[in-house]
Amino acid sequence: MVATIGAILLVSFSGRGVSVGAPLQENPSPGSRSKARFDGPSTYHSHAIWGWPGDDEHDYSHEPKFTEAVTKKFYYGPVYFESPVSLERDSPKPYMTLSVAGLRLDAGVSIAEVSLKLVWDMVSQIKVGEHGQSYVIDADSRLIAHPDKSLVLSNADMTQLAQVRAARTAAVSGGEPVQEAKDILGRDVLTAFAPVMPLGWLVFVEIPIEEAK
Repeated sequence: MVATIGAILLVSFSGRGVSVGAPLQENPSPGSRSKARFDGPSTYHSHAIWGWPGDDEHDYSHEPKFTEAVTKKFYYGPVYFESPVSLERDSPKPYMTLSVAGLRLDAGVSIAEVSLKLVWDMVSQIKVGEHGQSYVIDADSRLIAHPDKSLVLSNADMTQLAQVRAARTAAVSGGEPVQEAKDILGRDVLTAFAPVMPLGWLVFVEIPIEEAK
C-alpha cells in the first residue's frame, strides 16, 4: 500500500522541556508537524515548527496511539475521514494513525497521521476486465477504498458479503475462501482476496461471472 505523511508528532519521555524553532506559518496545514515531550504520567507539551504556534497542553498517556506503541512498539490506528481545511467542497479524505516507539527511552514515540488518498487513487485505477473492480476493507470489515467513494464515505459494513465473511474465517481457521458470490451491487461475481498484514486489511478483486466466461 502507498500512503503519504500528513503530520508527524514526536512524544518523548523526558521531563525536560523541548525547545524548537518558531512557527513558520500561522495556520495548520496537511503537512504540519510538531516536536513534543511527555512529562511523567500526564502532560504533553508541543511547540510547532509548522502548524499552530506555542505550547499545546494535552494528555496522551492514556490514548492508544501512545500506550500501545509503548507496550507493543507499534500502533496501527483505525481509518478515519477528515475534510480538507482549504477545500470545503472537496470530499473527506482517509487517514490513519501510525505510532512507533523509539529504541531508547529518550527517543519516545513517533506518531504520524498518514493520508491514504493514494490508496483510493490506486484502487480506482485498477482495471479488472470491463466491469470488474477492486476494493479494500479494514480490520473491522468496513469499506475504506472503492471506486465508488460514496460507498466508502457511508462507512459500509462489508460483513454482509459472503466472500468477506469467508475470507475472515479462512484467515483464522484456514478455511476455503469463497470464489463465487454476490458483490455489494448484487451482481454474481468471481472474487479473490489478499491480506494486508499487519494491518488486518483485505484487498478484494471481483469480476462479473458473465464477463469471466
